[in-house]
Amino acid sequence: MAEILSESDRREVLEAKLAYYQQHEHNKCVLFVRQDRVGADQHDRQGDGTWQARALTTLEAPLTFPGIGSVGRLGDLYKFTPLDPFARA
Repeated sequence: MAEILSESDRREVLEAKLAYYQQHEHNKCVLFVRQDRVGADQHDRQGDGTWQARALTTLEAPLTFPGIGSVGRLGDLYKFTPLDPFARA
């Protein structure tokens, strides 16, 4: 499950959304992607059912998802946006 965050998303709203997404037994990953700067918070379900969070903060941070594997890097999510790290000035 991936969601692009908006400016109106407050901490308590994100916590409620995360809890909701984590309740779905087949959901193995929640990814909250920032649009005001490069960054994302990834929450992965572990084999024992617990969740592990990690902050993705660099353009080169790998996008790796449980059951899928590597699909690219964080910077790829920002292509063709105002934050595109690959755009030529």
